[in-house]
Amino acid sequence: MKMMMNQPRDHIQLLTTTLVCLIVLWIKPTGSLWAAPPAPPGDFAVKDYPLDDGSSVKVSFTLSPDDVDESLDDAVTKYVIEASSEANGFFHEAGSYTPVEEDFTDDDRRVGLKVGGIQEGVPTYFRIFAENAQGERSPTIVYEQAVTTSMAWFDFTQFRLLILVILICSAVIYFIELARRGYPLKVRKIAGLEAIDEAVGRATEMGKKCLYVPGIQDINDIQTIAGLNILSRVARTVGEFDAEIEVPTARSLVMTAASETIEGAFLAAGRPDAFDPKSIYYVTD
Repeated sequence: MKMMMNQPRDHIQLLTTTLVCLIVLWIKPTGSLWAAPPAPPGDFAVKDYPLDDGSSVKVSFTLSPDDVDESLDDAVTKYVIEASSEANGFFHEAGSYTPVEEDFTDDDRRVGLKVGGIQEGVPTYFRIFAENAQGERSPTIVYEQAVTTSMAWFDFTQFRLLILVILICSAVIYFIELARRGYPLKVRKIAGLEAIDEAVGRATEMGKKCLYVPGIQDINDIQTIAGLNILSRVARTVGEFDAEIEVPTARSLVMTAASETIEGAFLAAGRPDAFDPKSIYYVTD
């Protein structure tokens, strides 16, 4: 009788054990419960990046031993470099690297990165860890020494600009020397400046004033600044031709700047007495 009562219980235990084994075998391939954290990278080193503005460091390390096959669930997918101004302070992500199999061979697995966003002159601590597709992190490798960046005398990234500046300056100096030695140089005339002279000349012949509007924007607008620069040339021509000029303005600062510009232009033309402050007036916009 006891044997008959124990048989159903044994069947239940056997069924339960079988079900648990099936569940374990089904979960195991996913790696979410059984995969170990990846091994950390090695030979971690940080130093100041040469010939820059002091905002970058050069980070080098060797790939993790687990960085072998991207098809594996526990393969390394990313290396994260973190930085902090204190050894035991808050570390924030400064850069990352995604491994590319084609970039390395079995004998060469060292990586060199340029990490930016570093504050110049401030001692900074760095650490690195590897991360797999499951989001599991390797043990963190800390670079014990603080790295202090400094600004170089020359930013190597602007080397092209240096060559361009040298070429332009050399050309300017060359043509200046040619002009000093009497070599005939052809200077192209600017059609706009010639048109200004013709317009002022026609106004002088007709006995009428020249009306110049430097714009309706304030003094901080680039168009107004350009208009005042042209006004200096126009006012000087007006002074040389003994003509009159009117300058209505819609901003008080522009009116003051225009008044000083015309006064200086008349003085340069040799007719300071011809300047009339009332010719520069305010008109509401």
